[in-house]
This record gives sequence, C-alpha cells and structure tokens, in this order.
Amino acid sequence: MKSAVVLFLISISVILNAQHLVDTNNVWSTVECMSGGSCGTTVVTFGSDTLIGSYIYKKVLETIDTVNYSTSFVIAAREDTSAHKVYFYANGDFLAYDFSLQQGDTSNNIWGFGGHLVIMTDSITLLNGEKRKRIYLDSPYQEVWIEGIGSNFGVLVPNFYDYTADLISNLNCYKENDTLKYANPNYQDCYYVSTGIANVSGNNAYTVSPIPFSSHAKIIFSNPSNEKMTLKIYDVEGRLVNFIPNFSGNEIQIERGRMTEGVYYFDLRNEKSKPIKGKLIIAD
Repeated sequence: MKSAVVLFLISISVILNAQHLVDTNNVWSTVECMSGGSCGTTVVTFGSDTLIGSYIYKKVLETIDTVNYSTSFVIAAREDTSAHKVYFYANGDFLAYDFSLQQGDTSNNIWGFGGHLVIMTDSITLLNGEKRKRIYLDSPYQEVWIEGIGSNFGVLVPNFYDYTADLISNLNCYKENDTLKYANPNYQDCYYVSTGIANVSGNNAYTVSPIPFSSHAKIIFSNPSNEKMTLKIYDVEGRLVNFIPNFSGNEIQIERGRMTEGVYYFDLRNEKSKPIKGKLIIAD
C-alpha cells in the first residue's frame, strides 16, 4: 500500500513539473545575424487560441524590436504533453520537437533534409535551479534541444541550419512568468542590438520594407554591375513559394500573392557575387 502511495505521489510530481513549451507565459529572445553582417533580436511569444482543422493551436507571435512595438502572427503551435511532442502549423501541420527522444533515436525531418541521430541525452540546470532534459543531435552545427525551451538556435528553427547557413541564429534568453531561466553566456543582455530593416549579407547590403508587410514589400540591394538577378522565396518548411528570375537593377518588389501569414526566407543571387539571404514577415 505504501509503495502504491509513493508511486502515486511521484506521478503527481511529474505531472506538476511537466514542461510546457506552448504556453503564453513563455518568452524567447533570439539573436539573428546575417553571415558577416549585422545582428538583431527577435522575440517570440504565444498568443490566443486558434482552431485549424480539428486541432486548437496557439498563435506564435514574433517581434523584431526591443519594445514589442511591431508584433506579427507568424505560425501556429500545439503541444501533446503526454507524448512530449510539439507541432507547428505553417501551410500544414508538422512535428517540430519530440522531447521523448533517447540516445540512438533519430529526430524528426522538418526541412526535407532528413532527421538527425540523437548522440546523447542529459540534463541541464537552469538559472533557477530547475533541471530540464537536454538532447544532443548529430548535426553539422551541434544542435541541442532543451525540453520546454527548444533548440539552441531558437524555438522556431529546429534543424534550421539544414536549410540555410547564411542566417546565423542563436537562442539568447528564455523566460517563464517573467523569470529568467536561461541566458546565453555569449551575450550580456537579452536584447542584443535593436533590429531594423537594414542588414548586411557578406559584402552585399540590403533593405526590406515594410516589416511586416500585408500586400507587397520591396527589397533594395547592392548590384553595382547591374547583373541579372534571381530571387527565390521559401516558407518555414523549406518549400519554394515564389521564384522571380532574370531581373536587373538594385530593387525588386514582392507581391504577396498566395503566401499566407508567417515567416519566409529569401535567396537573392547572381552568377558572380555571394548570395544575399534574409527574412520576410507577412501579417494581415
């Protein structure tokens, strides 16, 4: 009888200490830098519920300034707490995190490049003394997941560097109920440089405006030799959603067309110079 009571109390303790990633009390700060260029802070939170198909999701809200002045609904997320899995919705429902993984398992395939082997798991002690499960993936960029927090690249970008290596993203801070629980030792503050619309990718400066946009946006970029350019736009799952070939000049207007609300990544290049890569945000 005593054993049964002890097991019951342990079960209750596990339930009470379950880690919920999809929670309106959670806030992530991520530092995003173009390769060789400027950096800025992106803040991610969860908003109100939204019904998509047969599932209830939380709206994922993202802001690209330090005072949450301009907040955009980028994707949606839901969580299966019993299975320790988190799903994102962006043009379809897909598994983003599986925190039940153990050594020898393979992580989920998000960007179409295949999953990664789990090389080990352990626990990390957060700033408040709390312990969380930590999962190490055999990826080229040493990705690590923390249960209830997400990837060390940023909560919205598990397996992100399988898709692009030109945009460098690092989780900076994580808060629950205004309590700082994780801080990246490489940064002194949760807001690392205010993000504007001017960026640098290698030797190529570019500007995107407006951020976010609802109907159309303009990219102004460096093209001193007036080379023929090609623009490709990808959604968060790495799918090509827009393609504009063979245009010249130093600016291009992007029409929203059939693109839904959310985050997109663009690749702008010619045959002679380093490609320009950046991020677009669409909001209604």
